[in-house]
Amino acid sequence: MKNLKIFLPVFFISLFSNLCISQSENCLEFDGIDDYVYVGDVNNLGTSDFTLEAWIFLFDIEDSENGNKIVTKGLTGVGTPGNAGYALRASRFAADEVEFQIGHSDGSNIKVQYYGISTHTWYHVVGVRSGKNLFLYLDGELVASDSSEVVYNVDTNIPLVIGAIHKLGIIPTDEYMNGKIDEVRIWDRALSESEIKENMNCALSGPIPNLLGVYNLNSETGTMAIDSSGFDNHGSLENGPIWSTSPVAQECVSSIEEILPSLISVYPNPFESEIYFDEDLNGLQFRVFDVVGKLIRKGEITNNKLVLENLVSGSYLLEIFEKEKSYQNIVIKI
Repeated sequence: MKNLKIFLPVFFISLFSNLCISQSENCLEFDGIDDYVYVGDVNNLGTSDFTLEAWIFLFDIEDSENGNKIVTKGLTGVGTPGNAGYALRASRFAADEVEFQIGHSDGSNIKVQYYGISTHTWYHVVGVRSGKNLFLYLDGELVASDSSEVVYNVDTNIPLVIGAIHKLGIIPTDEYMNGKIDEVRIWDRALSESEIKENMNCALSGPIPNLLGVYNLNSETGTMAIDSSGFDNHGSLENGPIWSTSPVAQECVSSIEEILPSLISVYPNPFESEIYFDEDLNGLQFRVFDVVGKLIRKGEITNNKLVLENLVSGSYLLEIFEKEKSYQNIVIKI
C-alpha cells in the first residue's frame, strides 16, 4: 500500500484520543507477603494466540519453589480443569530467572525461561503464544522459545490476578510478588517483536483491537486497578499493595500528528451505510470495533468499499490489514 492519503477531521481528534498513548508515572508496589490485585474470572484465552506484557522491578529474588508471580490465571491443581492457565513470573527456579508458562486442560504444561535478571532494575517482560509456539521477550529482545505438540487450551475457572496466584480459597493465595509491577497488558493475538519494541515504552489505553486488558497502574490513591482497555475488568487491591513511582512508559506520543501515518482515507465520513477508499484496497482484510473495543464486523474488502448496514449510530474504529501492518481511522455512522 503506497502513498496513503491522510484524512482526519478536527472533530475526530477527541474521539481518537482514547487510542493514543499516554504517560505513566506510577505503579504498584508489592510486599511479597500477602498483597496482590484480584481481577476475576476473565480473559479465558482458550486455544487462541495471546500476549502477556508487564514491567517489573524486583526487590528480592531469592530462590523459591514457585517464584514471584507477575500476572497469572490458573496453573494450579485446584482449578477446573486442573493446572490449565497462563503466567508470567520471576525467580522460580533460580534467583535470576524469568519465565512464561502455559498449562493445558489435560494437565500438561510448557514454559520458556531466561536467566540473567537482577534486583532493583526495571525489565519489560513479554510472553507470546502463537499456535504451538511460545516466546519470551526481555526488554524487546527474544530470549527464549519452545513449542508444544498440540495447541494448549488454557481456559480455567481460576481468577486472573496480578502479583500472586489465586487458588479459589481452597488453599491460600500465595507466590506473592516482592517488588513493583507496571503496565500490565493482555492481548488475544500474538504480538510481533517489532510491535513489542514499538509500544514497550508507552502507556496504552483502549479501545485498541485485540487488547483485552490494560492496567496502567497509574493512580496515586485508591483501592482499584483500573482496566483502560474499554472492557472495564477492573481489579481490586487486596491486603494493601501501595502506589509508588515508576520511570517506565514515558516515551509517549505527544501530538496527534505523530499518529497520522497509521490512518487511512475513507469517504463519506460520517456515512450512512457504505464507506469508500481513495486507494485500491481490494482483497485486504478489515475489522470494525465499537467504542469499547468489541468486534462488530470483519471480512474482506471488495469493489473498494465496505457495506456497513444495520449499525447503531455512533463512532467506530475501522482497521485494515496489509501483511504485518495495519491502518486505522475513526468512522461515524449517522
